[in-house]
Amino acid sequence: MATSADRDGAMPGTNLAQTRTLNRRAVFDAVRRGGPITRTELAKTIGLTVQAISNIASELEVAGLIRQQGKRLGQRGQPAVELSLDPAGGYTIGLSLAYRRVSGVLVDLTGTVVASEAQDLIEREPALIAQTLGTLVNRLVETSGIQRQKIWGIGCSVPGTVENGTFWYDKVQEADEWTKFPLAAKLEELTGVRTFVENDATVAAIGERLYGIGRVARSFFYLHFNLGVGGGLVMDGHHYRGAFGGAGEIGHMIVKPGGRLCPCGSRGCLEQYVSFYSAAETICGPTRTPDEVPAEELAACFRAGDARLLAWQQEPANI
Repeated sequence: MATSADRDGAMPGTNLAQTRTLNRRAVFDAVRRGGPITRTELAKTIGLTVQAISNIASELEVAGLIRQQGKRLGQRGQPAVELSLDPAGGYTIGLSLAYRRVSGVLVDLTGTVVASEAQDLIEREPALIAQTLGTLVNRLVETSGIQRQKIWGIGCSVPGTVENGTFWYDKVQEADEWTKFPLAAKLEELTGVRTFVENDATVAAIGERLYGIGRVARSFFYLHFNLGVGGGLVMDGHHYRGAFGGAGEIGHMIVKPGGRLCPCGSRGCLEQYVSFYSAAETICGPTRTPDEVPAEELAACFRAGDARLLAWQQEPANI
């Protein structure tokens, strides 16, 4: 049954008995998006009857996923019970592999951070970095005091193209060993927890879909500026990866034929003109590499009207 809720970003439900799993997911998603929310509001949002909503809500409450938060006051009749997510219903861990740095957070079902940690990265070999990430996960679990069986999964963002948890191209770590490295499988082996690995720009787009602009926009493109430049595409509420996981990799679109040489082998790629790396390259001087320029220094130069950065800004504008 399609309702106006489709346009508002809520997952539509149905009264057919064989779609119980879909309906449970629809109710859970609506509580996540709109909670605290009453059963009557859920019925209007999803398109199910109030009785069906009550049955599903009871199942989710028994499963420890949602809870009764309080009663809606200030309305006619008996106050309606409000439903919200139960923070202790489940936990997930998020990992970030960036250039020379790794970080991780353990969050509850509402997205509240329970434990976090970050550290500089010295290792460059994939097996050693995987070991570092696995150790980081184990420390987060120990610090939080959460039982490992209550952790639903691990999500790891990486600065490269990924297909089914396996690296296919890495644009930051600069090591051939990363090509086709099964990072997801290795992390599962090290932690004992189901792991998903995805491109960092796609991860950011998924975050926006769940907690940001995706609450009001079903389709959008997320621009991701870092050492390189990329993006994540969300269409009709679902992130789109493309055939090989690189649907949002706009950084290697050629914008200036015959232009600057890019590490990918082409000339004139977008991220050679619009990226943190290309901006830092203009001020790093002969004693540093662009990745050694801190963001704070770059921002200070911008505020000071540094002529080198003004010229950097002007060049892509004239392409």
